[in-house]
Amino acid sequence: MNQPCHALDHESYCARVAMEIGRVAERVGTIDADTPVPTCPQWTARDVATHLGMIHRWVDRTVRDQATEPVEFTQFGRDVPAEWAGFGDWLGRMAAPLPDTLRSADPEGPAWSFTDNQRANFWPRRMLHETMVHRIDLDIAAGVQPSGDPDSAVDGIDELLYLLPFGHPFRDGPPDLRGTGETVHLHATDAGVHWLIRLGPHGHTWEHLHADPPEPAMATVRGRAVDLHRFQYNRAGAEPGVERTGSPEILTDWLTRSAL
Repeated sequence: MNQPCHALDHESYCARVAMEIGRVAERVGTIDADTPVPTCPQWTARDVATHLGMIHRWVDRTVRDQATEPVEFTQFGRDVPAEWAGFGDWLGRMAAPLPDTLRSADPEGPAWSFTDNQRANFWPRRMLHETMVHRIDLDIAAGVQPSGDPDSAVDGIDELLYLLPFGHPFRDGPPDLRGTGETVHLHATDAGVHWLIRLGPHGHTWEHLHADPPEPAMATVRGRAVDLHRFQYNRAGAEPGVERTGSPEILTDWLTRSAL
């Protein structure tokens, strides 16, 4: 299994978690509770904000308590405010302790996760990308063009590819990424980063390349890191800002099956 090689340092993760939490809280104050979120079908802005507030609190408890088993999740939604006007304050209270908890934890200390990394250093990275992706969801719901930085975007793609074999605690299980040798090439043109993904009989593998693969992949996507990140996360919208070549069927299948 490939381990990400473009990871940020611990303090950068913690600082970016705090920044994204602030951006979410700001966005919540600009839209209505019942605003549909196109990139999260069946969800409204209230649903996204509730999910994030609960997640932040859940991870805070997991890391603070050095939990070695999953902490019961639904307890963190028992005080969700009935009125949307109170959501910003509630979200802030849920999220405020998290960056400091992540920052002060021993990165090598124990903390349960749904992956093979059972250390606290798993969670700053996971919380950056969980919060960033849902902030993008809220931006899109508000009709605002999402912004981002290339480093976080590249690391977000790395993390997604790492997570896929494990699934997600709020999904039914890991996706079926078996194939017969199909290949997908992702190229972040502004960051000079290439990913080559292979779908084999036992699942997917991936690697970083320094240039285009020697043999063209069956499907290729090129674009700025932030656009490529949104595309891979199915958050691209009608104007993805990326160039696609090769088999559209293979690319569509990969995006559908790799979606978190």
